[in-house]
Amino acid sequence: MIISYKLTYPSGSATAHLINSFHTPPQGAINAKQQVSILFKSFAGSFLWSLFQWFYSAGPGCGFSSFPTFGMEAYRRRFYFDFSATYIGVGMICPYIINFSLLLGSVVSWGIMWPYIESKRGLWYDARLPRSSLHGLNGYQIFISIAMIIGDGLFNFLIILVRTSYDMYLKRRRPAEAKPFAGIDNSTERQVLSFDDRRRTQVFLKDQIPTSIAAGAYLLLAGISVVAIPHIFRQLKPKHVVWAYAVAPVFAFCNAYGTGLTDWSLSSSYGKLAIFIFGASIGAQNGGVVAGLAACGLMMGIAYDIGLEEGYPAPYAKIYRGIALLGVNGWNQLPKYCLRFCLAFFLLAMAICALKEVAKQRNWWMQDYIPSALGMAVPFFLGSFFTIDMCVGSIVLYLWTKADPVKAHMFAPAVASGLICGDGIWSLPSSILSLLNINPPMCMRVFSAETNFHVEEFLWTLRNPAAT
Repeated sequence: MIISYKLTYPSGSATAHLINSFHTPPQGAINAKQQVSILFKSFAGSFLWSLFQWFYSAGPGCGFSSFPTFGMEAYRRRFYFDFSATYIGVGMICPYIINFSLLLGSVVSWGIMWPYIESKRGLWYDARLPRSSLHGLNGYQIFISIAMIIGDGLFNFLIILVRTSYDMYLKRRRPAEAKPFAGIDNSTERQVLSFDDRRRTQVFLKDQIPTSIAAGAYLLLAGISVVAIPHIFRQLKPKHVVWAYAVAPVFAFCNAYGTGLTDWSLSSSYGKLAIFIFGASIGAQNGGVVAGLAACGLMMGIAYDIGLEEGYPAPYAKIYRGIALLGVNGWNQLPKYCLRFCLAFFLLAMAICALKEVAKQRNWWMQDYIPSALGMAVPFFLGSFFTIDMCVGSIVLYLWTKADPVKAHMFAPAVASGLICGDGIWSLPSSILSLLNINPPMCMRVFSAETNFHVEEFLWTLRNPAAT
């Protein structure tokens, strides 16, 4: 992912820059000192900005993160700038084409597709359903997004599988050549990379866990799970656990690829797919709901954050349970034409990836301008707000590069890392304040002119009860 595909993993890169800043080498000390200074200034600015925003976020829909930058209708469609320093920093690290792909996906989904599907309310799905129902618009959003994500990830997985198999075939046919730098198999790539890059690659790859140990540990865990999990969840049979462990590496690859590309972990999307597939295969009579949720846990490999309000509800529990209920009732419970849309966008993702691969192999000029299918898919469900932030990061980097390319190349990673880390570190004192029941003192909320008129009228009646 990092060496061959040159994926950036923005949050990881930001952490690396922060760690490196504490270990300034004797060589290039002046530049390193300047980078450290800029990183900590950016870090402090981001932290203080997050603190400032906290004062205005006393309730849901309050604060700068809910500011309708482009108007109320655009805000309803999730097109707004939420003033997140994290995603501005991520946008400065991610390639321009990824940020453009995210914005393109936002326009295609929230600007065109979802308004069109909403216009079919009452025809394609029950008009009385809430927006969160998987039988309505939310069903299109989740499953079309998953279809595109899997299409992109599966294509890249198959490409790597074919290349690896072909490389192993060639090595068996001819004796291996001595290679001064491990991990770089292509001689042309070795010539293109500088000595520093080749040395970094050598250091990066020298401490790998042997494949045999990794595979053996995975098989050991799979064996334990095959025995233990059916005793914990009676609805899951050993064969279901075997299937989950068989396909999980494919989705793990897809998730690692997507995270490196966009900084979004999409494990929950694959978990939703596992719920639907296992729930549908087991059926409602045999406990498909519980089995689907347990399979989701296997596929995601994590436990989700637990909230503090109204006891300890898991934030996405209702969504996951809804998908499980949808799965056990069969594919015909999906909204009208949802499966056709999923198939179309799955094939679209595969086609975009194939075009990108052909353009890369034939060195076409257009290879750098073909959007990423996975990047387009991410905002289909999440919304457009973070794509605006990331595009702002791209614009900042572009203008900086045009004004002073040398300084931009040298200091932009430090600025981006400071923005990401400062906003991230704020989550610690924010959590402490929440645990101490210290709430923000103010709520800043923006209304439309019509809503504001009614609010003012209501407040006037409270101040003048005798007049009513």
